[in-house]
Amino acid sequence: LEMVSSSLFGRVVGGLFGASLVTGHAQNVLCGFVDCVVDPKSKLAHPKQMKRNTNEEGEEQFELFGVGTRAVTFLNYYVYSAGVYVSQRDVAAVCSFTRQNPPPTQERLTTQLKDSHRVAIRITPYRKAALSHLRDGLGRALDARGYAYIMDHPNEAEQVASDIATFKKMFPHGQFQIDQELLFVIEGETFTAYLEKQESFTMKSKFVGLAFLNAYLGDDAVIPEIKDNFTEHASNR
Repeated sequence: LEMVSSSLFGRVVGGLFGASLVTGHAQNVLCGFVDCVVDPKSKLAHPKQMKRNTNEEGEEQFELFGVGTRAVTFLNYYVYSAGVYVSQRDVAAVCSFTRQNPPPTQERLTTQLKDSHRVAIRITPYRKAALSHLRDGLGRALDARGYAYIMDHPNEAEQVASDIATFKKMFPHGQFQIDQELLFVIEGETFTAYLEKQESFTMKSKFVGLAFLNAYLGDDAVIPEIKDNFTEHASNR
C-alpha cells in the first residue's frame, strides 16, 4: 500500500512512534479500521485499537504499542510488517512498569510481559507468500533462540526442542494474502495463533511466547524500531 494523499482521501496527521495516524476516509483505503498507524517502511497499516475474540468472555480490546517492518537487510527485501499490542486491561500496569527509575532491562520487560500480562503480535505480509515460508523463517528464529536459551537452562533442552517442533507442526498452511492478518497472543505459558480472526492453534510452552517477545522487544530485536516504539509509547501515554 502506498501512502494516501491527504488531498484525495482525507486528513493524515503525525501519529504514534513517528508513523502516521490516518483519520477520515483514508482509513478505509488503508486498513478498514477507524484509526490506523502506517508502518513507515512498508506502508502497511495496523489498527491503533483492535478487538478480537481471544478469550471465553468474548471480544477483548488491544492497544498498539509499536510497529515495524521485517526486512532481509542485504537484499533490502520487505517480508512483513508487525505490530505489538497490549491488552487494554494491562495497559496502565505495563506503562507503570516501563516508567520505573531506573527503567527495567529489556529482559525484565519481556519476562514481565509474558508472566503477568496479555500481549498480541499482529503480522501482515508485504506481498503474497506461502505461510510455509513464514513458518520456516519463524522456525529458524526459534531454533536460534532455543539454542541460546538452553545454554542457560540445559535441563530444559528436551522440552524446548519439543515446543519448537510443535510450533512448526501446528503452524497454519496455505497462502498468506496481502491484507490478511496472523495474530499471536501470549499470556503466561499459553501461546495462541489466529489466522484471519479464526483460532489456528493453541499450545503451552514456557519458551515460545518468551522467545517471540524477545524477538520483537529484546536487546537483539529483529525489528529494533518496534522496541523503541514500545518504550516511547509506554513512557508518553
